[in-house]
Amino acid sequence: MLRDRRSQLCRGLDFQKAGIQAISRAIGATAPGNVLELGSGNGFNLLALSAMHPEIKEWQGVEFTKSGIAASEKLKREPPFDALIYMTELPREEITRRLNGARIEYR
Repeated sequence: MLRDRRSQLCRGLDFQKAGIQAISRAIGATAPGNVLELGSGNGFNLLALSAMHPEIKEWQGVEFTKSGIAASEKLKREPPFDALIYMTELPREEITRRLNGARIEYR
């Protein structure tokens, strides 16, 4: 027997925002000195989280592909401000200031 299941649609960016907010809450609750992301992909998560947590100065992403590392470095040089503004709910100037104060490395 099938149950009445209702689908809920959301944009990929909204789904990603919910995940980043959950990670942000965990970071706030544990107050780590640094953050390491395994499988960091294009590096967007670390950019958003570093803007959300300026108290953390060291961020490292480990990506297993050369193309992922190249994409991460490009995103770090040319941040996607529209997506970061939506994700962090911070103005562009504040995101820029916070990213400049963080050490973000990809390996």
